[in-house]
Amino acid sequence: MLGISGYASGGYTGEFDNGRLAILHEKELVLNQEDTKNILAAVELVRSFTPELMRSIESTLDNNVVTLIGALADKISGSTSIASTHDTIEQSVTIERVEFPNVTSSDEI
Repeated sequence: MLGISGYASGGYTGEFDNGRLAILHEKELVLNQEDTKNILAAVELVRSFTPELMRSIESTLDNNVVTLIGALADKISGSTSIASTHDTIEQSVTIERVEFPNVTSSDEI
């Protein structure tokens, strides 16, 4: 009799030659060997992130976003149009309100 394994909650097929029968459930993902290897490497990388590293990344992103928004606020007043020298792209931007929570001076933007 053919041994059938269930993977309704996930699992790894292991190593074997030739193919095997699989029973699939709704909305499951089946990856090839290379993609499985890559996704497992990505999972290990994420697991290696320490809380300190995550806070550092978040802080850097937050500071860069605040800096970018401040620079945009300085450059844009009312609305403006931008045209590209290649294929023409026109864009109108209107900023009605900009808020910087927890910012106490313009030096922090």
